[in-house]
Amino acid sequence: MFDIRPLVGRLRATLPIALTVTLTIVAITYVAARVSALDKAHVEKVRLASGGLSLRSDAVLPLQRAHAHNDYAHRRPLFDALARGFSSIEADVWLSRGKLLVAHYFWETAPSRTLTSLYLEPLRRRIEANQGAVYRGSRESVQLLIDVKTDSEDTYRSLHEQLARYADMLTTFEGGEVRTGPVTAIISGNCPRALMAKQSKRFAGCDGRIEDLGRASSASMLPLISEDWGSVFDWRGDGAMPSAERSKLLQFTRTAHARGQKVRFWSTPDATGSKAQAAVWRELVAAGVDYINTDALDTLRGFLLRYDRPSVRSVIASPWLGAPPTASARLEDLASCDVRSDRACVRRPGEITAHDERGALLQAETAAEP
Repeated sequence: MFDIRPLVGRLRATLPIALTVTLTIVAITYVAARVSALDKAHVEKVRLASGGLSLRSDAVLPLQRAHAHNDYAHRRPLFDALARGFSSIEADVWLSRGKLLVAHYFWETAPSRTLTSLYLEPLRRRIEANQGAVYRGSRESVQLLIDVKTDSEDTYRSLHEQLARYADMLTTFEGGEVRTGPVTAIISGNCPRALMAKQSKRFAGCDGRIEDLGRASSASMLPLISEDWGSVFDWRGDGAMPSAERSKLLQFTRTAHARGQKVRFWSTPDATGSKAQAAVWRELVAAGVDYINTDALDTLRGFLLRYDRPSVRSVIASPWLGAPPTASARLEDLASCDVRSDRACVRRPGEITAHDERGALLQAETAAEP
């Protein structure tokens, strides 16, 4: 007779191992499914917060008011700002031995950190990869603000030669006509207006100042008016903005816009997450200021996703993007918000948290580029 006892013994010995393996496979499968579901839910949550657009690395929502001050100081110049949807990027340049070196102070310059290597060439590669746009699916031109630190005319001649090599991606200024490209170069700091005015074709405009407001200078020469916040306004974000100062801000913006010029202020309160920072930013958005200056990329991104209704409106209506299926409902949801209140202008169930106890701005979830 066949003795099955050895077989039973072996089965008893191997059963726990087989059961353990089976349970492990089931557990791994379950966890993988949950992670996938959570990832999809996260992407959808951020998509809704951005007005229905995906925020994956190949479709970052461009935030039209976001200006990266001294962008080169970040860990990844240009790319950190673009990963967060910034539409204006600032680089200080020094002319040295024929090269345009990028740094805040001359003693910080390095031969490898040039305007071409950090900005122009990476922008060209990105535009080629994105079918002619900095942000895939968007017609919005990204502003490259070049703050010239050395002699205006010598630096500009070198800069003009370099920009000419990238003419295919740049906004051009010719005979009073402006042809918008994926990137618009604006020269700040030492800008040689007289020299530029003699050119029949340029690849950059000048950054104007408060004294240029309402004057005859055209938007083709001065597409942007920038000013030091503290030189115009006494209010630094403490308490409510005085009505006289609010009126002055509105008049500043309206005067520039009436001539087709955009507006930016530098040296606004920028202590990350502070009440003053949030208060001033709210007033800037409410007044229609075109660019908000910051070193705090994530904080401004969070603020704009939460509060900037006009930016979300314009992106939804972008002719390249097309309106998403429920765009009209989203615009209705946004219509009644007040940027000066604590109520968010972009709100969907469960995707936005309230201010923390210090009144700091939320940090929006970001989709960073690899």
